[in-house]
Amino acid sequence: MLKLWSLEEIRSMIGAESPIDGCLIAEVNLQPMQVAFTTEQPAEDMKYFQYEGEYDPRACIPLFDLPRPVYGVFLGPVRGGVPIAILSPARLASFGVASFRGGEHRFNLVINDPVATNFFRENGIVRLGDRVVVAFAYDQRKVAWAKANGGRFFADLKAWVFPAEKAAEVEEVLLK
Repeated sequence: MLKLWSLEEIRSMIGAESPIDGCLIAEVNLQPMQVAFTTEQPAEDMKYFQYEGEYDPRACIPLFDLPRPVYGVFLGPVRGGVPIAILSPARLASFGVASFRGGEHRFNLVINDPVATNFFRENGIVRLGDRVVVAFAYDQRKVAWAKANGGRFFADLKAWVFPAEKAAEVEEVLLK
């Protein structure tokens, strides 16, 4: 479950080597790094980026739909956990863009496939910020329900994406 944190909470988590529920694990230069998201401007002594969603529905699952800026703060290398994203200059299916130094450097939070696909299949439903991602075996009735209830199939993950507020209903109908 990915969520927003306060800077005070983030400061206390910096250096954590174990995965923290609510943080994203992303591969950065072949190393799994833990990232916490906040709407507060991080201090200059923190390693951070400004998160930007690219809202091409065929190529991006935006993590947050907020009218104010969102920042990703690197907590440090992590042991264990599943890196579902890769910080990369490649333009592939993504969760959005990491913009460094006022847009001077931009990298994509690329979906780490097949790692992410397997992660969603194993967990069934996962909350990513303002979205839930749900994977279920093909069933014509479930697909019809998903389409009728605001779901969008994301082929790169072989999963459906819904607004987070539908999480309970989605789990009840599609995974029970």
